[in-house]
Amino acid sequence: LDHLAGALAALATAINDLGLALERAGERAGEAERTGTQAAQALADADVATSRTQSSAGEAAGLASELAELEATQGAAVAELMQRLDQAQERIDAAEIERAAAEIARGQALQAKGKAEGDEERARSDLDQYTSARASAIAGLRAFAADGPLAILGDEFRVAPPVDAADTRVIDLARALIRAIGDAPRDAQAVDRVQAQIGDAFQKLHATLSSCDLLPVSFARHGLHLVRVPYQGRDRGPGELEGMLIEDAAVRRRLFTAEEHKVIQDFLIDEAAGHLHDLLHRAHGWVTTVNREIESRPMSSGMALRFAWQADAEAPDGVVEACARLLRPSHAWSADDRAGLAAFLQRRLAAARETDPGATWQDQLAAALDYRRWHRFVIDRRDQTGRWLRLTKRTHGTGSGGEKAVALTMPQFAAAAAHYAGSAHAPRLILLDEAFVGIDNEMRRQCLGLLAAFDLDVVMTSEREWGCYDTVPGLAIYQLASDPGGDCIATTRYVWDGRRKRRDDP
Repeated sequence: LDHLAGALAALATAINDLGLALERAGERAGEAERTGTQAAQALADADVATSRTQSSAGEAAGLASELAELEATQGAAVAELMQRLDQAQERIDAAEIERAAAEIARGQALQAKGKAEGDEERARSDLDQYTSARASAIAGLRAFAADGPLAILGDEFRVAPPVDAADTRVIDLARALIRAIGDAPRDAQAVDRVQAQIGDAFQKLHATLSSCDLLPVSFARHGLHLVRVPYQGRDRGPGELEGMLIEDAAVRRRLFTAEEHKVIQDFLIDEAAGHLHDLLHRAHGWVTTVNREIESRPMSSGMALRFAWQADAEAPDGVVEACARLLRPSHAWSADDRAGLAAFLQRRLAAARETDPGATWQDQLAAALDYRRWHRFVIDRRDQTGRWLRLTKRTHGTGSGGEKAVALTMPQFAAAAAHYAGSAHAPRLILLDEAFVGIDNEMRRQCLGLLAAFDLDVVMTSEREWGCYDTVPGLAIYQLASDPGGDCIATTRYVWDGRRKRRDDP
C-alpha cells in the first residue's frame, strides 16, 4: 500500500505537471505570434508533459494489476483504493483532454512559428533595404555637404560633413534642409522658372568675374546646378571664393593703403594736383570771361546777371581748403599744404571705392579727382537799385516779363558754350524757337551778340525777328511766305554780313 500510495502521489504530480505544462503551452502558443523561439519552447514543454502522462498511465496500469492481486486480501482497503483509482482515472481522462488541446495548441504554435519566421525574414529584408537606402542617403548628403553649397544657405548649415550613419548631424542637416525648403513649389513650372533664374544669375556672375580674369564653370551634381571658379590652383565654390576674395581684398587694402600714401605723395600731389591747379584756374578764368560778356550787356532797366562758381553745399569736407591750396602754385605749398592735400585726396579715393567697389582703379581715381562734382554754379541778379541778389524762384518772379526771359536765356547760352568747350571741333548748334519773346530790341541785339561772343551756331525761328544787328557778324535768313488759299510756301534767302542785309538770289 505504501508503494501504491507513492505511485498515486507520483501520478498526481505528473497530472499536476501536465496541467502546468499545458497552461504554459497555452501561454507560449499566444506568444508564438511574436517570436518562434518561445513557440518552440512551448512545444518542448508539451512533449515533456505528454511523456509524463504516458509514464503515469503505465504506472496506473501496473497499479491496477497489483490491485487485482490484492483485492482478495485487502478488503475495505482495496475498495478505498478502487475509489482512489477511479478518481485517478478521471484525472487521467481530464489530462488526456488537456493533452489533446495541447496538441491542437502545438499545431497552432507551429503555424504561428512559421508565420513569425516569415515575418522576421521580411522584416530583415526591409531592414537591409532601409539600411542600404540610409547609407546611400548619408553618402549623398556627405558628398553634397562636401561640395560646399550648404554654407550659402546660412550659419545653420555651416557644419562639417557627417562622418557616418551614427552621426547625429545627418538628422540635423536633413531637418534643417526640410525647414529651408518649407512650402516652396515643386511643380514643373516652378522648376523651369528657377532654372531660368539660375541661368541669368550665372551669366551675371560670369560677366562680373570675367572682368577680373576669373572664369566660373557651371555643372550638374546631386540634381543641382553647382558653380566652381578656379582660384589659386583649386576649384572654389561661390561661398569659399567669396571668403577668400574678402580676405585677399583686406590684405591688399592694408598693403595698398601704405603704398597709396606714397603714390599720393609722389604722383597725385606732384602731377595730378598740378593738373587740378590748371583746371581750376581755367574754370575760374572761364567764369570771369562769361561774366565780363554778360555784365557788359545789361538791360535797359539796369538789370544785369553774373555767375559764381562755388563749393557745393553737399561737397565733401575739406573742399574749400583743398581748392584754396590747389589754386596756389605747387612750389608755394608748405609741408602742411601738401599733408592737407594728401589727406583730402585719400578721403576722396576711399569714398570713391566705397561708392563703387566694383569699379576699376582708373574709374575710382577719375571719380575721386573730378573737381566738377565739388562745385556748383549760382547766378546773381542786379536789380534797378544796383543791389546784387541771388537768383532764386522768388527773386526771379519779381522781374518784368523781359527780365524773366533774359534771366533764363543767358544762363542757357553760357551752359551751351561750356558744354561745347569740351570738344574743339564739334558743331556748336543751339536752336531757338520764337526766340526773345517779350524782350525789347536792344536786349535782343545784346543776346544775339552774346551768342556770337560764345561762338554758338544758332538756328532760330521767329515771326518778326530778322537778327540784323551790328553785334551779329553774319547771318543767313530764310523768309517764308504762303498764300492763304494755296498749298505751297515760297522762300526768299537773305544774307546779313554784319553791316547790311542783301537778298541772295540763286
